[in-house]
Amino acid sequence: MNFKSFFLLALTLGGISLFSSCKPDPVTPVKETPQFKKKGIFVVCEGVFNADAGSLYFYDKGAKQLIPEVFQTQNNGAVVGNVFNSMAFINDKGFLVANNSEKIEVVNHGTMQSEATVTGGLVQPRYLAQRNQSEAYVSQWGTAAANGQIKILNTDNNTIVDSIMTNNGPEELLVSDDKLYVPISGGWGSDSVVNIYNTSDNALLKSLPVGGCPTRISKSDDGKIWVSSTGCFVGNSKLAKIENDQTTHVYEFSKGFIQDFTESPDGSMLFVMHLYGSGTDGIYRFNKATGSFDSSAIIEGGFYGIGVDKSEKQLYVGKDNGVNGMVYVYDLDVNNMPTLVDSMMVGRFPNGFLFQD
Repeated sequence: MNFKSFFLLALTLGGISLFSSCKPDPVTPVKETPQFKKKGIFVVCEGVFNADAGSLYFYDKGAKQLIPEVFQTQNNGAVVGNVFNSMAFINDKGFLVANNSEKIEVVNHGTMQSEATVTGGLVQPRYLAQRNQSEAYVSQWGTAAANGQIKILNTDNNTIVDSIMTNNGPEELLVSDDKLYVPISGGWGSDSVVNIYNTSDNALLKSLPVGGCPTRISKSDDGKIWVSSTGCFVGNSKLAKIENDQTTHVYEFSKGFIQDFTESPDGSMLFVMHLYGSGTDGIYRFNKATGSFDSSAIIEGGFYGIGVDKSEKQLYVGKDNGVNGMVYVYDLDVNNMPTLVDSMMVGRFPNGFLFQD
């Protein structure tokens, strides 16, 4: 045995003797902080009106695990707020908009731990969209829904820095090609336009006519912009198509109220969520090529939220049953017909989904 080997052996034996003569300190398990900036799906649960019951759930695709009450768990029991209306990510931050609490919770995207709470200058905020690398737009109804505005949020220091006056009831926001598109619902009244602003100076460029009380807006993969209107609860809802900043088509939905819509994975159709009907509630397909809706629902039921995971070719719908919320997952075939494959229990009134790939 050479000297080096003998020395190592002696050191090893001595170490065994030394450590065996001492009682080891107890090992405290380290709780690993979940990471949320990965493949998965955020479920926005609005909660019951006038209660701090808004909640956020996350479905981890890799682990096939549902993580409940994400914001509350990661922030020592704190709650999102009253009427968790929407959520958006900008850079490495998440922005959780609590409408009736009149605040925005700012979190770290990876850990979902709170970084700030924005309250000053917000009155009934609704939706948020990125303007540039350091600013975001926030739609808000204002006092008694009578002084609608777009607030400008500095996303570096989390403060409101400016405002754009609008008509009453600005809703979901879309930023595209250096322009901001804002459906104007009229608040507690009625309106029927989409305002278009220049994002460089926030000047109003034009107002486009669409259906009565427009609320939701989305840009398709083919570049067309679609807007759904509710019909102001007195008429039929409509889908409006905007091309080159002109309203080119308006399609009437004869069943009544459109709550929300989303695009199919192949881009050929829109899934329309109909609510408050008389026995007609459910999910309908709108065929873009023919400009027609299904005559009957492909999924029956009074749903509250809708979204499509395009990478998995799956349709997600949220429903409230009076006790808790449920999310139902459907595989979509080549004709965009659904087959139920999964379900999960979530918070009350699941109203939206954010998909991460």
